[in-house]
Amino acid sequence: DQCSLSRIWGGIHPHIDDIPGRFIGSTIGVESFNYGAVYFESSLSMIDLELPKLKLVSNPIYPDQSIEIINTTGGETFKLYNINGQQIKINSIKNQYRTSIIHQGLNPGIYILTSKNINWKILVR
Repeated sequence: DQCSLSRIWGGIHPHIDDIPGRFIGSTIGVESFNYGAVYFESSLSMIDLELPKLKLVSNPIYPDQSIEIINTTGGETFKLYNINGQQIKINSIKNQYRTSIIHQGLNPGIYILTSKNINWKILVR
C-alpha cells in the first residue's frame, strides 16, 4: 500500500488512510506476535548431565612412572605436593579424556595430588 510508504518518506497523511492495513494487522498481528513471543519469553531447560568422576588409574607408581587420570576434560589443573606440603613441579599432558602427570623422578614416599576439591594420595614405591 502506497499510503504507508508516503508516511515513511515524510508525507502528511492522517492515520485514516491505512484502515485496511490496520484491520489486517489486528487479525494476523496478534497471532504472529504470539508465535514469536515464545522465542523471547520462554526459558531454556537445563539438563543436569552428571560428568564422570575423575579417576586415578595407577596407584602406587614407580619413580619413573607418570600419574594417569581418566575422565578429564582438559580444563583441569593439577598440583602435586609432598608429605611436607611443598609443591612439586609437574607437567600435564592432556589428551581426550585422559591426563598424564609428568614429574621429575619422585623419591619413594607419599604425595598428594589435587584438582579443585579432589585430593588423591599417591604412593611412590
